[in-house]
Amino acid sequence: MAALDDLAALGTRIAAVTATLPTDIATAVAAQAAADKAAITTAQDALAAAQASAATAATELDAAVSTLTGQVAALEKAAGVQPPAAALTITPTSITGPVGTPITQVLSAGPNAVGTVNFAVDSTAAAPPSDVTLSATGTVSVGAATAETGTISVIATDADGKTSASTPIAVAVTAVATPPTSLTVTPSTVTIAVGSIGNTPVGVTGGTGAISATDLPTGITYDGTANLVADGTEVAGVSTVTFTDSSTPTPLTGTLALTVQ
Repeated sequence: MAALDDLAALGTRIAAVTATLPTDIATAVAAQAAADKAAITTAQDALAAAQASAATAATELDAAVSTLTGQVAALEKAAGVQPPAAALTITPTSITGPVGTPITQVLSAGPNAVGTVNFAVDSTAAAPPSDVTLSATGTVSVGAATAETGTISVIATDADGKTSASTPIAVAVTAVATPPTSLTVTPSTVTIAVGSIGNTPVGVTGGTGAISATDLPTGITYDGTANLVADGTEVAGVSTVTFTDSSTPTPLTGTLALTVQ
């Protein structure tokens, strides 16, 4: 105990102090210190006894509870009374899936469910979405025709009569992003003057990886990022420029009408 360490340190300090005092004062100090030490020792002994008594009491209480539990079980058996059943727990409590694909999820109930478990919608709770249904065997079916969120509250009961609390099962049907089928080129038409030198901004979005351009007229190139580049050698005419990305297996394309005049 920390108190014992403190007491030992105090004894050393007291001895050092009394060695410097006149004999009569040193005697008085030593006597008082001895009395205080005896009082502290008595208090420590009392504390140790109390702790031992508390430990004994806790052990006796555990034994009494165990004995009483056995006696109650014997009385229940003699009277033909079943002990209180542990409640069932339903899992999982959430169901998710994408739009367009019907979803099914089988629920389970435990622990220690006996026999066939019956699942039913809690009629006192908020009604589930119209396309969400529950079978008696615990299969939740979701139509998933559109994106939606909702809840279906379920109660399970086993063959021994054990039940679950009303358990809300969260349902979430999420929209699926439609991948692009072509590149978006802005602006869709560009006019460049014959003999001009410089950049004309062009935006190409919706693709993957590097973008290339084909069918460019004489004197004009694409810098691969954001510009048509004229070098001053252009020839008047109209062209349909095709931009192609790096998507696999089928690259995406987009077009731009280019007039040089």
